[in-house]
Amino acid sequence: MEQDEKRTTLDTLDAGSVGGPVASQLPEEPKGPAEELSEEDACIPLRMVEAATYCPRQAWYRFVACDDPINVHMQRGLNRHETFGEQEPRVALGGQVWRHLPVFAPLLGVSGVLDEVMLTPDRLIITEYKTSHRAAAIWEGVLMQLAAQHLALREHAASARWLGPPLPDALTATTLRVYYTDSRRDRETPWTAALERRARAAIARCHEIVRLEAPPEGLVGPRCDACQHEPICLPFDLPKLREGIR
Repeated sequence: MEQDEKRTTLDTLDAGSVGGPVASQLPEEPKGPAEELSEEDACIPLRMVEAATYCPRQAWYRFVACDDPINVHMQRGLNRHETFGEQEPRVALGGQVWRHLPVFAPLLGVSGVLDEVMLTPDRLIITEYKTSHRAAAIWEGVLMQLAAQHLALREHAASARWLGPPLPDALTATTLRVYYTDSRRDRETPWTAALERRARAAIARCHEIVRLEAPPEGLVGPRCDACQHEPICLPFDLPKLREGIR
């Protein structure tokens, strides 16, 4: 009896109920063909790719448990994005610029909104705006999100939903760009086949996460101090609680 109680307690901790019930927020699994998910429901948000790279446990809380509290770091970013949305788009000579461009890629299994897309007859630039100073290199999570955005845009542009001109060649004419608003500077990287493989793997990991009934192991470290889920995730205390229960 005591062992059963210990196991129940561990399962409760893993399900994230330390900070409140989560199970009631989880969608029920389809029980038959009539209840299969639609294309829209089967797609993960593009922004989950960055979250899963940062920490798969955080991604589970945000996009499976639907627990997405806002801390000071996130609020600052939201405020900056509102300001960004009020600005005039950059001018593309001989081309077009879209801000907040929605894309839907059911084959890839993602959907979302792209901050900025600049398209000319011989160049495609996808820009992600970040509220920080320019880093020495584009962080992996942001790079994977940009790469996933590019793949989603390619699929979207090949469908009847796309009303713009054809996209130029991916390998020779595509640039992924991050604009850092605090320093008003940017970094760019070209599209490569290796980057595409990494992005597809990152998307596949996200689909694995959304199928989990309990949060996966997290990437515990200094990043946890700035995470909005630290109070319920208990990254430093949970191992001690598990050991004490055993």
